[in-house]
Amino acid sequence: MPSCWFSQCVCLLFLLTGCHTERIPTYPPMSSTQAMEVLAKRSRSIHSISAQALLTLTRDDGDTVRLDAALVMQPPDRVRLRAWKFGRAVFDMTLTPEGLWLIAPQEGDRRKEILAAGANTGTLTREWMRLMTGAFDLPGMTVEETAGQFRVKQIREDGSTLLCEIDRKTLTPRRYALKDRDGILRFELRLDRYMEIVHIVWPRRIEAKSSTGNILIELHDVEINGSLTPAAFRPPARAEKMSGTLP
Repeated sequence: MPSCWFSQCVCLLFLLTGCHTERIPTYPPMSSTQAMEVLAKRSRSIHSISAQALLTLTRDDGDTVRLDAALVMQPPDRVRLRAWKFGRAVFDMTLTPEGLWLIAPQEGDRRKEILAAGANTGTLTREWMRLMTGAFDLPGMTVEETAGQFRVKQIREDGSTLLCEIDRKTLTPRRYALKDRDGILRFELRLDRYMEIVHIVWPRRIEAKSSTGNILIELHDVEINGSLTPAAFRPPARAEKMSGTLP
């Protein structure tokens, strides 16, 4: 009886923790140059992403808002994020090369908070898209291999520094960090719970951290390289265009 009880506990523990196990391809030992070529090729193979999501916005004072969301992305610079709570639309964000548009409540205590969160989400999303698409074959990058990971570093024209930590075994980016010219961390992205979709690995958990708070996106029903309608990134007529919020 004790042995049977122990076996059942082990099985239960496996089921509870196994849902987050990443079953994705692994790679044999290779040089940093070869690894960057694999990552760059993978980035260029992603043309569209669509998914349902759970969006958690956490302000610097710890206040948290959780929203259901739908996300579509077209690298390198188009994103649409719609979020709602209890079936009621909360905000709609459209990001294109022309700018950032938001729909938020016209009045109420949450309006200012949601507009600020949306602008912050737009800034972080645009930077993330830049990092995720073709960021591994840019000039001026240096790569070093440490225990279990590659560390990519690039000093940009404006003096800021991009850092990327890549799991060596699966060649998946796990952390991005952007520091300004004074070495101060401006934001970071942590990516995990990767899954393989149509031979492309993609994170299902994306956490962005900055001085204004955290944004956690937990994805499900992810589709990669599916067809998107021309109107997918067309800002709604009542959306407000934000100014001075994006680099």
